[in-house]
Amino acid sequence: MKTLPAMTPASDSPTSPALTRQPRRNALRKGLTVVSLCVAIIYICSVVFNRLWLFELMTHYRVQLATVMVPLAIALLATRRSIWGWSFSAFAASAVVSCIALGVPVSQPAAGKTLLRIMSANVYTANSRYTDFLNLVGEVNPDILAIVEYTKHWDKELTSLHNEYLHRVTLPRKHGFGIALFSKQPLRNVEAVWLLKYFDGPTIFCDVDVDGSPLSVIALHTISPLSIQRFTARNTQFEALARRIKDDQRPRVVLGDFNATTWSPYLTDLLRAGELRDSRQGIGLLPTWPQFFWPMLISIDHAFVSQEICVHRRWVERDIGSDHFPIVVDISISPR
Repeated sequence: MKTLPAMTPASDSPTSPALTRQPRRNALRKGLTVVSLCVAIIYICSVVFNRLWLFELMTHYRVQLATVMVPLAIALLATRRSIWGWSFSAFAASAVVSCIALGVPVSQPAAGKTLLRIMSANVYTANSRYTDFLNLVGEVNPDILAIVEYTKHWDKELTSLHNEYLHRVTLPRKHGFGIALFSKQPLRNVEAVWLLKYFDGPTIFCDVDVDGSPLSVIALHTISPLSIQRFTARNTQFEALARRIKDDQRPRVVLGDFNATTWSPYLTDLLRAGELRDSRQGIGLLPTWPQFFWPMLISIDHAFVSQEICVHRRWVERDIGSDHFPIVVDISISPR
């Protein structure tokens, strides 16, 4: 009696490896489709409905969205989801382009003869690393220093700067909306302005003489948009500031903690109304907050300048114990 050879399962057998892999591939494709669809909806809403509270919050995390969208687009194309894959890739490309746009060089006005270094730092009310901050100020040696979340404790600990910065405006508060401006040059037309009448958060307006011309310097700290009411209040601050500087023809710098990125339509409105440009343009993103969790870093500390101002350098400084990184910008006023 002959022994029959062992039978090999046919390729269409229920136990075929090819067939067992197929449901997994389908599940992977469906999962990628669902995840990418959710991400695409978030991105589209952050672009189309960006004047609504929650969707405006999403605009600030454009870099994070782009970082997620690029590998998703590649995965969709790799799994042959061609129609949706290419559609999602277009969204991802749009997000990436909006992120790298700040790195595109722009034409600068002619440089002035005097270089002015300006530093802005949100020092954080509960921060007690005063020495670290003083050391940084000594190293950077700014001509103008704006300090946000300035308290009485900070006012007391920074007295060693008084010999170097003879001209000061200090408005300490117990809460996080105290502010101060230290300058090596005389300050003129100093004014503390409350952009919200019902909220004790002063904004400093002043002039600094540079090459015989007044440079308008504005230091502010807006309300963080953590609720609809705070979102509305911050936007009201932007509108009040825009009205005040709209017809001002002097060279000007507006700096501080804006609690918004430049993808916010409300901050864009302010820049347009005040004829300001972002000093980061041509340099890059330069995120500043929250310094303790780098994956979610966004740029909410800004230095905006008028069209007559040449930006020579702009950078973010090291950790000083705050939840924000300080920013520094070197500028000069173009000769008229």
